[in-house]
Amino acid sequence: MEKTIKLSENESITLSNNAAWLYEFADQFGYDITPTLLPLANSLVESIHAVTRPIIEQLEIESKSKGKTTADAIEAFKALDKDAVKEAIFELFTTRATDFINIIWAMNKAADEDIEEPRRWIRKFNKFPFDVLIPEAGSMIAEGFLSSKNLKRLQSMMEKVKTLEVQSIFTQSPSQESKEG
Repeated sequence: MEKTIKLSENESITLSNNAAWLYEFADQFGYDITPTLLPLANSLVESIHAVTRPIIEQLEIESKSKGKTTADAIEAFKALDKDAVKEAIFELFTTRATDFINIIWAMNKAADEDIEEPRRWIRKFNKFPFDVLIPEAGSMIAEGFLSSKNLKRLQSMMEKVKTLEVQSIFTQSPSQESKEG
């Protein structure tokens, strides 16, 4: 699958998640990225599971019993496994920034054989927003390397979290808003 990601008003980049990007990476940089990538991916998946488990359990209880409210699910959200979140953040930030750039380059190279070597390639971008590119690339890698069953499970967990976040915005009382603001 290929996806074009808009970086700015005038710039975009096309990434491919087929396995060819792993070969492009190894050929260009002289090592296999999977020993770096797999522990990071595992940590992130485990953290997502640890973080979403109490929320999903509460939402399941809520759907079975009308005695529970969205406020109960919000309380479960507040009781997140903070250690799991910290571990995922640590794994993310102990990965070298150049590894992320190199992964993006390799995914772009898999989509477009004619791109330049990485140092020339990166210079052509006025903006290279990690906050946009890393989640997009991570999502594409997951889609390319997870089984359909596990990908659907992961997407379902994330959808439930997004639903809860939206619900919490609409159920927040004015006093809660003033405390946060």
